[in-house]
Amino acid sequence: MPTWDTLEGWARSSIQLLLQQVLEEEVTQLLGRTRYQRRSGVDDNSGSRNGHGKPRRLSLMSGTVEVKRPRVRGLEERFESRILPLFMRRTASVTALLPELYLHGLSQGDFELALRGLLGEGAPLSPASIARLRAKWEEEFETWQERRLDECELVYAWADGIYVKAGLEKDKAALLVVLGAMSDGRKQVLAVRPGHRESTESWLSVLRDLRDRGLRAPVLMMADGALPIWSAVDQVWPETSQQAARLHLPGEVSALRLDETGGMLAAATPSGFQIWDVPNRTVTFSSEAEAPTAFAFDQTGLLAIGDASGTIGIWNLHRREKVRELTGHAGAVYTLEYTPDSRTLISGSVDGTVRLWEARRPRRRSKMETTTPSCRRSSSFTRPTPTPSTPRPGFHTN
Repeated sequence: MPTWDTLEGWARSSIQLLLQQVLEEEVTQLLGRTRYQRRSGVDDNSGSRNGHGKPRRLSLMSGTVEVKRPRVRGLEERFESRILPLFMRRTASVTALLPELYLHGLSQGDFELALRGLLGEGAPLSPASIARLRAKWEEEFETWQERRLDECELVYAWADGIYVKAGLEKDKAALLVVLGAMSDGRKQVLAVRPGHRESTESWLSVLRDLRDRGLRAPVLMMADGALPIWSAVDQVWPETSQQAARLHLPGEVSALRLDETGGMLAAATPSGFQIWDVPNRTVTFSSEAEAPTAFAFDQTGLLAIGDASGTIGIWNLHRREKVRELTGHAGAVYTLEYTPDSRTLISGSVDGTVRLWEARRPRRRSKMETTTPSCRRSSSFTRPTPTPSTPRPGFHTN
């Protein structure tokens, strides 16, 4: 039995043994008899085994193994293994891994070292083979870029710039992408081209190329609020209707909140939160935070952010930093409100409590137990003004 230290080698040798057995079984099924078994009749397959070819290294996602292809003679047609075709040195999954590593910024000279770590010392991939693969990818991409689009019945089109980090360059590269919806409902990638950010000249080059290859103008073009794309659309397809996305957020948006003026928007994203200048449709500030679930703006430039752990972070938007944390809830905070004078912050949580925090002295807090099992997302909370003769039921100080 293997131990922890020998587990990797044992798994690789077991895969190698199993693959060799499968190759032998393929020949057994072809000939209709096992190794060393005689033919039972005149009409049996006249072919016979003829040893093995030279050992061949095959790279799998689990590592590199060494196998021998069985050889067969005496057949009317040449035997070709369906399991391990001639000249194949890596599986389709390993082949798909190579361009992915390249796109993630791995340089050509680092491929051999990286693949040895992933696939083992015997991986049959040299810098020369990587260079040949890269040349093949570039040739396929150029052929795709030059294809005719006359038969595309385009109805809707989406355009956007995607920024990727590849290589050692300080700035991210922009990929200008156009996606089309055809009259039969199919979606098709029409263009992927590197550009100098999202300038008008770059978008003009992309759209003119599509037009020159026979693509008809779409009925509707959709894109974000960046002006360069719309300037290019006006020049290339002036008859196309336009629909601009006001704000373009990365991924799922789980919470939103406008400030009182309507000019500032807080949005929760998968990686944290963003603060948007709504009139200009630009991000003014972004930061990582743990699963934001609720926001509240006060009148002095503070932003309260509740999260799934029950913590409330207070951020100073002028200094762009977190200034303190409020703890006490035992579950996710889904509701946050400041009172009109910004002196009190009110929070509601799935733990079944509503807490009132003195904004200027955050360590002092009050708590109200709710009658429902939990507090979910709600609308604004207006704190009533109590009279001396009317005590507040259910209210107590910790």
